[in-house]
Amino acid sequence: GISGLTDVSNVASNEDINFNNLGNTVDLEIKSAQGITTVNYDLAALSGAADSMTITLKGTNTTTIAVTDDGVAATAASSVLESVTVNSLSVANTLADLQLDGVATTTLNITGDKRLTISTATDATVAVIDASVSTGGITLADISFASPTVTGGAGADIITSSGGGATESYSMGGGNDSVDFANSFGGTDVYDGGDGTDTLIIGSDGFTNAGTSATVTAGLSNVEVLSLSVDGTITLESDTSINTIKAGANSQTINLNDGTTQAYTVDINGEADSDDTI
Repeated sequence: GISGLTDVSNVASNEDINFNNLGNTVDLEIKSAQGITTVNYDLAALSGAADSMTITLKGTNTTTIAVTDDGVAATAASSVLESVTVNSLSVANTLADLQLDGVATTTLNITGDKRLTISTATDATVAVIDASVSTGGITLADISFASPTVTGGAGADIITSSGGGATESYSMGGGNDSVDFANSFGGTDVYDGGDGTDTLIIGSDGFTNAGTSATVTAGLSNVEVLSLSVDGTITLESDTSINTIKAGANSQTINLNDGTTQAYTVDINGEADSDDTI
């Protein structure tokens, strides 16, 4: 492989670019480039126990980045890029896809003062997403890993997760954050919204902390808004950090049982021809 390089860049290219058979890990900079940028490592380049690389973005909106490895399957210890850091600078940046499963990356760090959007689900190998030092905010279209650990930063973080594992953990920091669990939020999940006004988005299965589901909110803290954007039912029987309920579909039922005594704001603005029950 090619050894001795420390940095590679793709500046304003409209074509797919390949940096092939690199003999050591390098940092990558993407500036105003389109298409697919591929960084391919020689097998020996990823033989360490803590291999890492930094990707700096300075103006991307349709770019795909793929990191791959020569030789054996990416599950082999000798073929793993343990962590990748994406640094979002200059302007808000969007990646069409960030492909890391070819090197079985487990940790994705996100930094920078500009928003980073990843439009395709993060790879199923990525178990930890740490944006704690990001100030620009992140938007993640989906998280594939079943039981991820996600840390947000000072910006407004917007996350969708379809993992549905036994334990999903979100510690979101500052900003007005939202996490869309669809139908996967359960009693073993942890969602700490941190500062700001933070939202838990749920799916058609609805949400209840009544009866046998009383412990479903055990891991919920500093989350002020419960949002149901499809038809379904919300039942609250005990007080939580939630003080606002947003209904955004045509037919929803909201039950506030005797066990909950706090004040709520119920927002059904913007609905037409709806059939809501409170």
